[in-house]
Amino acid sequence: KIFSWLATMWMGKIRLQTPMLFTLTAIAVFLIGGITGVPNGIVPVDLYIHDTYWVLGHFHATLFGGFVFPAMAAIYFWFPKVTGRRLGEGLGRIHWGMMTAGFFTTYMPMFWLGLNGMRRRIVDYDPALGLGNMNMVVTIGGYIIGISILLFVINLILSLRRGELASANPWRSQTLEWQVSSPPPEDNFSTQPRVVGSPYGYGIGGSAHVVLSPQSKAGQREG
Repeated sequence: KIFSWLATMWMGKIRLQTPMLFTLTAIAVFLIGGITGVPNGIVPVDLYIHDTYWVLGHFHATLFGGFVFPAMAAIYFWFPKVTGRRLGEGLGRIHWGMMTAGFFTTYMPMFWLGLNGMRRRIVDYDPALGLGNMNMVVTIGGYIIGISILLFVINLILSLRRGELASANPWRSQTLEWQVSSPPPEDNFSTQPRVVGSPYGYGIGGSAHVVLSPQSKAGQREG
């Protein structure tokens, strides 16, 4: 999956706006989740790390890389089409930065904790293990993630009320859903559009994926 995602972006016209920032982080975090899962399938190693915080770190890297960061990217990407307004880019970047920092602060130390004997599903642990400081770091990271989610909710509310009005195609995409107004009209197209080319002509002069007739509600040829 990592290679297929990277190949999808290879030689693309990448713009580092909030959806892409979350997407790139998702790929990196999912890679960590995959790599740290390999030792769990090696019996001599798993006998040592089974049911420790190593498993917590691995699981949450897979969860954040495979769902949480991609879900955030999708919300920022599709919000304009659904609501007709754009999520604030400034707050979005802060949200991304804090969530990314919070993730690494929370879950990377868990691998160290697991290797040093921190068990899962316990109420308390012996201070003599010397794990208190690292657990404090984990706790701080969790609060950073929580604050980032709060900023995200604030961004949602502010953007819904008075966010920047979105154009039909704020991402300059060529596929059909971005050739109608944001939010889309009830019938989408008044006449049938014609798909005439590849949807991957981003940034290529004269390229076109779809041709809309003059009578269409979307209005004109996009390219």
